[in-house]
Amino acid sequence: MLRLVALGGLALTDASGAVVAEQRRRLALLALLATGGRLGLTRDKLVGYLWPEHPAERSRHALEQLLYHLRRQLGIDAVVGRDPLRLDAGVIAADVVEFDAAMAGGDHARAVELYGGPFLDVSI
Repeated sequence: MLRLVALGGLALTDASGAVVAEQRRRLALLALLATGGRLGLTRDKLVGYLWPEHPAERSRHALEQLLYHLRRQLGIDAVVGRDPLRLDAGVIAADVVEFDAAMAGGDHARAVELYGGPFLDVSI
């Protein structure tokens, strides 16, 4: 299983802890999808987050390209759905999702364990 860390950084690792993806835009898309949880995020919302300054047609094409590369790299099942899109929790575990579940379930010790810092706190 892959693991997405978005609290206190941004990384995608495999079961051994080796970095799987380093391209920031791909990681940003995965982090956004993780925040969408089981409901996912619409393509329009993703385009607005990732390419707010670009024309709509160009932004939609960029999203398609990003999804294509992610699915080739991680497998077709990593990102599921047409619109909305979401992460398959059986393929990618995300600390953000686990943190939210721990807080909702009142498991504050687990939430503290998962909290690595502010969301997407990465140095440029």
